[in-house]
Amino acid sequence: MENKYSPEDDPLQVMVKQHVEKILSTQVATVTHMQRAIIITYCLILIAICFYVPWEAKLTTNGNSLTQFIGFSWFWQPPFVSKLDPYWWKFSNIDFRRIIFEVFGATVIAGIAYFAFGKSSKR
Repeated sequence: MENKYSPEDDPLQVMVKQHVEKILSTQVATVTHMQRAIIITYCLILIAICFYVPWEAKLTTNGNSLTQFIGFSWFWQPPFVSKLDPYWWKFSNIDFRRIIFEVFGATVIAGIAYFAFGKSSKR
């Protein structure tokens, strides 16, 4: 007696094959022009955030530490603080907390805009 079992006869494999074909045949969600513009703008904003960074100055005197926001500047050149202090750049640091806050804010706004223009806008 010969067993003539073939994988095509297995109901589980037939069901999986039909399910995969159904998934592949459905139309993949497309990105609208507005969503594409939002993504490009978001990427440009992230690049700007990474290159034009916030700076803070830290000063420690008599055991007391003071941190002061001193402005925005390119990441390779801290902002000028004073002509009286020639070593101003030695006490300046990039303010990473502000950068994280900026990236988070840009992501939230871009995410809301992306999903808001997802279904309502037409091509």
